[in-house]
Amino acid sequence: GLLSVPRIVAVMPEAAAVSAALPTDDDQLTGVVSLEAVRRLTGLLTASPQYYTKALLEGLVASIGGVDAALTRAASSALVDVILAATAGSSSSQSAHPAEALVASTLVDIWQRHAKSSRMAGPLLRTADLLVTQVPGIMSARVPAPPPAASSSGAAAATSSADAPFPDVVVELCRAETRQCSDVARLESAASMLCHLLPAPNPCRTSAYQGLLVLLGSKYPKVRRHTAEQLYLALLALEPTETGG
Repeated sequence: GLLSVPRIVAVMPEAAAVSAALPTDDDQLTGVVSLEAVRRLTGLLTASPQYYTKALLEGLVASIGGVDAALTRAASSALVDVILAATAGSSSSQSAHPAEALVASTLVDIWQRHAKSSRMAGPLLRTADLLVTQVPGIMSARVPAPPPAASSSGAAAATSSADAPFPDVVVELCRAETRQCSDVARLESAASMLCHLLPAPNPCRTSAYQGLLVLLGSKYPKVRRHTAEQLYLALLALEPTETGG
C-alpha cells in the first residue's frame, strides 16, 4: 500500500498514527478486523483536526447512514466514543469542549455542502440525531451560521461570519430536508431528530415544533404515525417549563 512507499510516508501527516490504525495483514482486511480499523481510524478525528477531521467525519456519516448494519453500529459507536473520550474530565457545562465544537462545526459544513442530497440526507440526519442524543455537550457548541439572505443594503455580507448555537442551525438544516421530500425514511428520521431537539431553548424549540406540525400533516400515513408516536414520547420526557405548561 501507500504506507510502504517511503517518499509518501515522509510527507503524509501523522503517518505513524495512520499506519497504526490500519491492519497490517491484508488477508485479514475483512469482517471484525476491518470494523476495528474503523474504530482506530476514528481516533484521528480529534487527534489531527487540521488534516483528517473533515474526510473522516464525512466517511463516518456515510457509514452511519449506510445499509450495512454492522458497519453502522461500528461507525456510530466509534464516533460517540472518540468524542466522549476527548471530553472526559471536562467540567464546563456552559460551553462545548473543543472536540465537540470541532465535530459540530465540521458536520454543519458537510451538511451545507450536501444539502438535499439523495445520497447523504438520510445519513446526515441520522448522524446529527446520534450526536444530539448521545453527546449532550454538543448542544452547547457554536457553529458558523448559514449565510443570511442577500439584501440590497449589504447587511448579509456584514453578518455572514457570525456564529450560532448548534441546535439553532441543525434544526433548520433538518427542516430543509423535509421540504418537497417524498422519501418516507428520510421524513421519519427528520421527525425523530426534531423531537430530540425539543429540549433545546428557543428559537430551536419553536422551529422544531413547527417542523413537527408539518410532518403531522404529511400525506404519508406512516410519517404521520411515526411523528405522532415520537412527539408523544418526547413530550412525556419534557419538563413542564419546556412544554409551556
